[in-house]
Amino acid sequence: MRKKNDDLETLKLLPKKEIAEMILKLYDETYKETRIRIGELLMEDNKKSGLIKQYLKLSAPSQTTDNRPAMKWVDLV
Repeated sequence: MRKKNDDLETLKLLPKKEIAEMILKLYDETYKETRIRIGELLMEDNKKSGLIKQYLKLSAPSQTTDNRPAMKWVDLV
């Protein structure tokens, strides 16, 4: 219990900015993996939705007589 009290007293002496930085650092360490995974999922989702849009665009009846593809295959890689 004494250790906790000493830590609390030390924290009380620190400026608010330092305490906020400590909280942000702890938060970053705690949730880093979750944020990385969420980012990966969003990127995968973006790629998938882009492919779906291209599919819908290509499968829709064309209003023009131009039959050239709307995208290059290298864009998929």
